[in-house]
Amino acid sequence: MEDFSRIIQHQLLTEASPHHLRQLQHIVQQFSTAPGQVINLQKSVIFFSTNVTPSTRNRIANIMQMKIMGLGEKYLGIPLLLHRSKTKNCRPILDNMNIILQGWVLKLPDAKIQQMDQIQRNYWWGKKKHFIGWYKHEPPPPCENTSWIWQSILDGLQIIYRFGKWKIGNGTTVNIWKHNWIPCEQEPLYKWNDLNINELQWVSDLIHFETREWNVTLLRKLFSPQQVDSILTIPLMLHTQDTLIWPLTSTGIFTVKSTYNHLCEIDLHDTNLSSFSTTFWLKFWKLKIPYKLLIFLCKIIHDALPVRSNLRHVPDIIDFSCPLCNIGHIEHINHLFFTRPFATAIWKASLPQHFHLLQQYNTISDWIYTWSSTNVVFNFYLDSPSIHGILATMWHIWTYRCQVIFQQAQININSVLLPLFKHLTNIASSLVSNQHAFHPRHIVGHSHHRNPPPPDTLKMNVDASYHKSFYLSGIAVIVRTSTGQHVASRGVLKRVENAFQAETWALLQAMQLAKAKDWDVVIFESDNKSLMLYMNNGFPLPPWESSTILSLCVDLCKIHQNWKCVYVPRVCNKAADCLAKSVRKYFNVEEWWNIPPAEISISLDKDVSIT
Repeated sequence: MEDFSRIIQHQLLTEASPHHLRQLQHIVQQFSTAPGQVINLQKSVIFFSTNVTPSTRNRIANIMQMKIMGLGEKYLGIPLLLHRSKTKNCRPILDNMNIILQGWVLKLPDAKIQQMDQIQRNYWWGKKKHFIGWYKHEPPPPCENTSWIWQSILDGLQIIYRFGKWKIGNGTTVNIWKHNWIPCEQEPLYKWNDLNINELQWVSDLIHFETREWNVTLLRKLFSPQQVDSILTIPLMLHTQDTLIWPLTSTGIFTVKSTYNHLCEIDLHDTNLSSFSTTFWLKFWKLKIPYKLLIFLCKIIHDALPVRSNLRHVPDIIDFSCPLCNIGHIEHINHLFFTRPFATAIWKASLPQHFHLLQQYNTISDWIYTWSSTNVVFNFYLDSPSIHGILATMWHIWTYRCQVIFQQAQININSVLLPLFKHLTNIASSLVSNQHAFHPRHIVGHSHHRNPPPPDTLKMNVDASYHKSFYLSGIAVIVRTSTGQHVASRGVLKRVENAFQAETWALLQAMQLAKAKDWDVVIFESDNKSLMLYMNNGFPLPPWESSTILSLCVDLCKIHQNWKCVYVPRVCNKAADCLAKSVRKYFNVEEWWNIPPAEISISLDKDVSIT
């Protein structure tokens, strides 16, 4: 896009003849054809400097069929051109406020003035508690002799450096203690003051350049066992430079969306709205339950339900006692749904088995917190109808409580139980009808078996077995001829960060073996579809931890034109899978030539008998 802008700038400033402008129009059409998106010229504008004469401006705009851009042009409400002065940039805000207030003939209500003040407080503090008045807050002084735009860029860079992670190449530019580079760590090790002054400062000091391996002895002296295991997963490519990647995306490429989501998560955590994890909320919003009940439960979790204990700031409310007890208890969420006799009687009559579980916890929130765990009696994964019934019970308790307060309804437990039983019956009926309506699809059996390669072609099956707790992976490579005869097998142990990186190492091991033996015509088979798609098409982009290893695989394939990478279903890769698991579990690191290892003999025999 930058090069395209330079072309336009050159054409307009140096060769603004009708002929060249039509050529430029043709370039714009070609540029829009490439991504398959048409440029809307009616919404496009051209900006001219003051050095361009009015006649030239009009002539260019007419040929290009675009409008001339003014200084106040906006896109999505944001000015396209910013002045160096912050005062002038913010002037439209003050003008809009002045225009609105001048046309307002009545005095502004106090409530509206308070809302305006609240908008200003939220601008400085966000929706957090305001421990000091917003008018007492002074923003940090700007750096001297720097523009407003440049200060904004510096703020953005601080976010990049805060959350970015260094991918190690030769390690000469990454500081051991000040930079974020260890995969298992989320921030640098600068807090280790006793090691921060160590003479070892650069990651390259931790590498044996002669053997091109990590100095494991030195690593174990400096880091914890978990950190050592994590560092050993980093592939050393000493011919490459260290690069800063964005760990908030799987590909390591920076996106505004990932940054925004991460900052929102941090803000949510800092405000202490809830101790519930992201996994909990993902499962929560996918429940097949009426949305109003999910919103209702969300308010309970965040203690945002307007029970009387949460209305102490309302001046008109002076009575905070429970309207259903009449014994002076303050009404709060746990009392409303859990501890008061009225709620206890409803639970026992409607869902006695769940009330027994509820009594094991101190609060409603403690009980709800366990729903995302697979170790409890019912949870998000297994028992959505029961959760629906629980929410229905609390919903009917709440609606009846509101009827007592606002409609002066008489306190009668049957007024809650009758509509609640009807609701629970509908839930059970819906569940039964769905089960009867479900017809399992007939699954057509596919005869997956080994597809022998053409004559004089070798087939190399690769697979990996990954153990997350120890960053350890068993890697297997099996070589066979077109007749299914076993040529060789190799088992290797590797420290890896994730399963995809393990699969990538397996493919590289196979290619290095084929290169060492000068095998010219080879088909590499893997049951990792994303890996094989990248090898053949260059997309989807791999996880950033594996990109360096994959680049070596791609380079080897470019050199050996007769090598092919093919995806096969897991059932067709059974022998490699068995060997990879054996290598990981029993440290079976060997090479077998001609005679296969006993672990895969049965799988190989079945393969040959099918073909």
